[in-house]
Amino acid sequence: MDYHVFKKPRTVKGKTVHRWYYYYTDPFSGKKIQKVCKGCKTQSEAYAFISALPSIYTQPKVTISTIAKYMYIPGSDHLNRMEKMGKS
Repeated sequence: MDYHVFKKPRTVKGKTVHRWYYYYTDPFSGKKIQKVCKGCKTQSEAYAFISALPSIYTQPKVTISTIAKYMYIPGSDHLNRMEKMGKS
């Protein structure tokens, strides 16, 4: 799971109030980023909140068609290498 839920006490107007937060590690900087779960009163609401958030690690799918897209274009490195090896 990318996001982690926890409860943290805060002092608001002299009273201690417990709020739900979530944190995640930024994939580029490696820092932990902490944010509040807006409108969450219970743990189940906090888990529902983070399940609606987008994924942090979005990597495009690599398929054979994307790899071989420019492989057989005249003048490409692949065809030049094949010609040097005596293949057509």
